[in-house]
Amino acid sequence: MRVGKWIVPTLTAVLLALAALVSTLEPEPQTGDAAPFSILVASRDGTEEIVCWESESGDCYIFLPGYARLDQATFRLGQFDGELQINGVPVSDGMDCGSFALDTDYLLCWDGARQRNLRFVSSGNVSTMYINVRSGSMEYIHEAVEHEESGWLRIYDTQGGISWSGEVASIHGRGQASWDWDKRPYSLELSQAADLLGMGQAKKWVLLANAHDHSHLRNKLVSDVAQELGLAYTPQCQWVDLYLNGSYAGLYLLSERNEVHPQRVALTGEEQFLVSQDFEYRFIKKNRTYVTTEGDVSLRIYDSTVSQQRVLDICQSVENAVAAEDGIDPVTGKHYRELIDEDSWIRKFLVEEVFGNPDGGMLSQFFYYDDAGGTGKLYAGPIWDYDATMGNSYIYMAQSPEMFWCSRSDIAGTAWFACLYQKEAFYDRLVQVYQTQILPMMQTLIRDTLSQYQAQTQTAARMNKLRWPDANAEDEIENMRQYLLRRLEFLNSLWLEEEPYYTVRVSGYERPSRWFAVSPGESLPVSLTKGEDTDTLCYLGWYTVDTDQPFDSSKPIFADTAVYEKTAPKTLVVVESREDVMTLLRAALIAAFGGILAAVIAADRRHHGKGGAGAKPK
Repeated sequence: MRVGKWIVPTLTAVLLALAALVSTLEPEPQTGDAAPFSILVASRDGTEEIVCWESESGDCYIFLPGYARLDQATFRLGQFDGELQINGVPVSDGMDCGSFALDTDYLLCWDGARQRNLRFVSSGNVSTMYINVRSGSMEYIHEAVEHEESGWLRIYDTQGGISWSGEVASIHGRGQASWDWDKRPYSLELSQAADLLGMGQAKKWVLLANAHDHSHLRNKLVSDVAQELGLAYTPQCQWVDLYLNGSYAGLYLLSERNEVHPQRVALTGEEQFLVSQDFEYRFIKKNRTYVTTEGDVSLRIYDSTVSQQRVLDICQSVENAVAAEDGIDPVTGKHYRELIDEDSWIRKFLVEEVFGNPDGGMLSQFFYYDDAGGTGKLYAGPIWDYDATMGNSYIYMAQSPEMFWCSRSDIAGTAWFACLYQKEAFYDRLVQVYQTQILPMMQTLIRDTLSQYQAQTQTAARMNKLRWPDANAEDEIENMRQYLLRRLEFLNSLWLEEEPYYTVRVSGYERPSRWFAVSPGESLPVSLTKGEDTDTLCYLGWYTVDTDQPFDSSKPIFADTAVYEKTAPKTLVVVESREDVMTLLRAALIAAFGGILAAVIAADRRHHGKGGAGAKPK
């Protein structure tokens, strides 16, 4: 029998069997058409279309703004000409929604086959913002952070009255890591300046997603305290339910933007500028104008009436002075008090430290310079970006209220705030402001403000949770309350009672360091868990820097300690994920096919070689 007569059927059977095996391990995803309707919601000042939204699990929702009533809403079927039923009752275009109730499950069915669970839910106590872009879709904007479109904006108050309506010159993405989250932040530029929700006339605004602040309160709370504390140009913010092209996008925070502007950072001197501190690679990636000091502090220049070199010279002189033991810049001979507005730096330090900001003194740190009045100084502020504060559990190793933040000395670049913290006069004034001003504010915040804001946002937060499943806002707010109570207890003992603490500096592999405060004889307030191995890296555990010996986080501390996360490269690749398994199966299938095919060809060549041209026929 010739080889080809038995090997081809065998090869075919093997390949079919392998293909069947792979197909059972990776079924084709099942997708269906979205529910083919929306509703028109009427109010005293206008009518808005709200699209039915379907979750990944197949549940459908109509997300109503707080001012809406079902008896003032109607169904809109648009181009759909099939049969649509809710609980067996046919639905027609223009049909009234008044017979349905909120928070009740209904059976939605269309074309006699597709079935979904449907629920009408409502927000409350916050304003509503509708944005429609010209293309009718956010797809292009979501492709890249720099993509933008123009469109239209309407804002309704809690009673359904139009607060503002007009054209949007552009809406685009914003943020660094936050742009990669599912719930995205945006920047708005209006076609003309407008006073949105009583925050002053301006064209540029920011929509903060607070995607990983499940309380939805952190940025607002810090803004309130900073304003009361007297930090100039603190941006105001207000909650809104956001709808993009009729689709509910979630609970957002509409905020002023940090910019030199008569209604924002109102600088008036001949020499003036606004800068913010961040990682240099981010500025390079986005082609920003920036300067970097000798101490590796990188500052983006937002607005300036002076040259880039002049900005650098001013900031370098400040760095020289605060880093010097005597507080004097050896180049200019000026004391740091001549170069900075000490009061603003003290208040900014307290905002960062009291609220436990992991970015304190390192990222999203704004500074401005103004020589109005003939005494040019560098001011700290305005504030920005506090969704990671107050023990936010999604932040790496931020569980303990007993930690140092703005006073860390090993953060990226020269730690300006940490240097000032070592100055006796700066420290004494800081403790005084904490005791007489910050402490009473924080006690009021914990006792009253948290509950007030929770009540205001509770319904809106519950609706947001359906759109963006996350932790319960109520639980997160209680966690914040307990964190702040313990935080103040720690700071009181540190600054008012002057209790001694040792510092345990914990440096994770490719993760920012954390500074823990530990009372003598106590252990680290958190457990240090070993990182999960990757395909190429083994996590060996935690080791002390001085001895390079394993560190036991349960042992008592009797000295300042530095700990690091020790790793080693892997020599073998470990397959852990389903995707890796599928990749190997596909590779095996291809290899098997190639091997068998090569064997067939070789066998046929041997056969033809024995009985080919010039050979004696059988």
